[in-house]
Amino acid sequence: MTVYADNAATTRMSRTALDAMLPAMEENYGNPSSLHSVGQRAAELLMLIGDLERLGDHAMNLLESGEELRDRKIELPPEDRRQLRVLTEAVEEIADLALAAFRREDAAALGQVEALEQVIDGLRQRLRARRIRETQPGEGAMELSFVWSDVLTDLERAADHCCNIMECVADLSAGNRNLHAAQLAVRQRDPAFDSRVRAYEQKYRI
Repeated sequence: MTVYADNAATTRMSRTALDAMLPAMEENYGNPSSLHSVGQRAAELLMLIGDLERLGDHAMNLLESGEELRDRKIELPPEDRRQLRVLTEAVEEIADLALAAFRREDAAALGQVEALEQVIDGLRQRLRARRIRETQPGEGAMELSFVWSDVLTDLERAADHCCNIMECVADLSAGNRNLHAAQLAVRQRDPAFDSRVRAYEQKYRI
């Protein structure tokens, strides 16, 4: 039996990673710079991987913002906590929708995700504007404002990446890169899209 003790240099790949990677390498071998369908599918997958990675980056940023508040002994006012909870719940929902669609390779929820992403953008703008209006001179006020801005930005960008993931799933399902751009223009003129936006605005009202 061989004992391997050099994992700091290279580590054996897990079976789970191999099982996920090999089919992708066998089926998606195209040049992502090419215009043919195999290359375009590879390009979409690379974009999708990038968005998944960025979700992890923003999650780490949020953790660091929380640690900064803790280390500086700065507490969010109760109303800030309540409104942040509303925004966080909206981002959790859009992440659940996008990741479930990715796992199923099903773009049926694309309209929901795009409507919710629009609502999250509006929430972020309102929360940022309110914090600017209500900031009073005092110990920790500016530090809180800076961290608050960072948190809102990370949450909003996480929602953007969820929307991107959903759009990649739609393009892959249709076999047509950038199809979602044309479809979005049509959906945004559709009364059903406006109804979804209003429903989410009501659900995540601050």
